[in-house]
Amino acid sequence: MIDLAAIEALASDQKALRAAVTLYRERGWSILRRSADADLIWGERQGSGAAPYQMAVDLRDLASRCSCPSRKLPCKHVLALLLQAAEHPEDFGEGEPPDWVRTWLTKRRVGAPPRTNEPVQAGGALRSLLQADATIEPSKARVKPEQGSRRAAIKANALAEGLDALEDWIADQLKLGLESFITEAEKRCAGIASRLVDVKAVSLAARIEELPSQLVRLPREERVKAAVTELGGLVLLIRQFRVAPNDPAATREIAKAEAPATVLADPNALRVAAQWEVLGVLQTPRKDGYASVGTWLLNLGGQGPTFALLLDEVPASRARNVAIMTAGEQFEAEIAFYPDAAPLRAVIVSRGAGVPPEALQPWPETDVPTDRAMAPPAAAPWRRETPVLLKDGRLGRSKRQSGPDASVWWRDASGQAAAEIDGTAPPIAFGLPLLATAALWDGHRLKLMAAHTPLGRVSLIEDQ
Repeated sequence: MIDLAAIEALASDQKALRAAVTLYRERGWSILRRSADADLIWGERQGSGAAPYQMAVDLRDLASRCSCPSRKLPCKHVLALLLQAAEHPEDFGEGEPPDWVRTWLTKRRVGAPPRTNEPVQAGGALRSLLQADATIEPSKARVKPEQGSRRAAIKANALAEGLDALEDWIADQLKLGLESFITEAEKRCAGIASRLVDVKAVSLAARIEELPSQLVRLPREERVKAAVTELGGLVLLIRQFRVAPNDPAATREIAKAEAPATVLADPNALRVAAQWEVLGVLQTPRKDGYASVGTWLLNLGGQGPTFALLLDEVPASRARNVAIMTAGEQFEAEIAFYPDAAPLRAVIVSRGAGVPPEALQPWPETDVPTDRAMAPPAAAPWRRETPVLLKDGRLGRSKRQSGPDASVWWRDASGQAAAEIDGTAPPIAFGLPLLATAALWDGHRLKLMAAHTPLGRVSLIEDQ
């Protein structure tokens, strides 16, 4: 179908080739298909988020597409698909192209000259990568053990110094006064975030860069409290990392998350096979031009964590077009959780078909008091948002305000516990008893996702 030399010529750089070989060796394909005339191949494999990445290649001119957020063309997924076709063409079953492939074909340039099928000597660099141990990059294989230890120590010391600088910076903000901090948050946060990027604390830097915009979205009277909560959470995170520098959850919040393949390959990763319901999909724009697309799932099986978060990171311009799950959908799946004392982020190992209406499962019952449900998880008090399942509540508008801009509140049946809603809710949700409500709690407001009422399930996420 295709030779290694052609694949090697397509790759943008050696890094892309190495990444493609790693994916090829993992064999993580859920679908591998070719057209009847063998001019078209396509495949799917699970990425880090809710939806599998979909890739297709027109072998006549080697045009390709992939639903992943990579800026490289072709990306590592397409190259891995081509490698699979070159090395194991027998793995591709014949089939009719699905709708997403046909849509791509109609949009792409028509009439490109077909590639020649003349035999070409296999690419030397790619063949070497396939024959080598793909888990070790050649440049790293030549590093002596003592050199690796010394480099690791230098990185660890630089990171420790960066975290010390952050804690000193937080103390300075408190001394100078939070009112002035909020006024100058953009400038002050940019400086310390740049320092953190230099020491490879990229996740922490991104979190601090987003703080000013989060504060601006809040009413003025709530900003000081929100700043105290966030800065306090950062201090707790720093101190947890100092006590347990190998804690994967703290490392993920400070440096970067593990690759999904690492989680899937981890024999100690918590895996839960259950029936799940999609509570909703939330998109969060970022300053770097990307958007986080979080798909929140509710465990209906009774065993394991109540919630799971599937997280995609895509260019903001493509966030609305990401292939996502449908709110209210239920399906059978096995999910692997990222290592964490309070497991939440996860990746799908395998997914079955959607559940028909007659097999839909009810939400799990909860007897957790509202005040306990809204408390930050003891194992991860630095989390910005905590998923909660609340029982016996109602939605209402503030009596102190009137009109469409009146704030919306959730109150429990006793009227003792209440929380303001981030945003609004559909009219049908007002006045109805909310038998159970799934939401995200940030310590100040609830972000509603879905609720069960006597009339059935109601989606509470605003259209994004």
